[in-house]
Amino acid sequence: MFINVTAKAQKIFRKYPTVKDQDKAKKEALANPIYSWHASYFTTQRHKMLCFMNDASHFCIMLPNITAADYGHLQEKFDHQLSLLLRRSGVDQKQIDHYLKEAGAWEINKTVNRQLLGRLTQTIREAKYMMGGSSRQTLANLANLLKRADKSANYFASPELFEKANEWKQPEADKKMSKKAHLHLQNSIQQ
Repeated sequence: MFINVTAKAQKIFRKYPTVKDQDKAKKEALANPIYSWHASYFTTQRHKMLCFMNDASHFCIMLPNITAADYGHLQEKFDHQLSLLLRRSGVDQKQIDHYLKEAGAWEINKTVNRQLLGRLTQTIREAKYMMGGSSRQTLANLANLLKRADKSANYFASPELFEKANEWKQPEADKKMSKKAHLHLQNSIQQ
């Protein structure tokens, strides 16, 4: 099985054998993409998350909370996670075992498909957003922002905000609260 790893993630996969001939491996990966995966990692809340994407199906697998001690056991973790996800999708265990047997041991290569690399990057961006990474405020931070807006404007105490939430217009909001409080509330809502 070819694992095509981004440059920043190469150090995570250093315990696995690399391909001997990159051009030959690239041709094989493009000819039979079912046994080829692209991989990278991202960090969210100080935890490394590994993300794998199959070249043929764009099926995605995440391995959460990867530490340096896990680097030697990534293939076992990957196989286990793949089996879990495929069984939940209704694939028979015999088919999963056959796939893993045919795929063989990992061979680490550089990325071979720029289009798939872009898709992997987009998947990581969305996963990071959903997990509360640096690109998004966590729910606790958002709740605190809304509390501060409430204290500064005292506008949330009014029940008419919730009764006419769909009809809320800019001029009406400006009349009921100060400009500074309105801007603070508007920023909180946007986040």
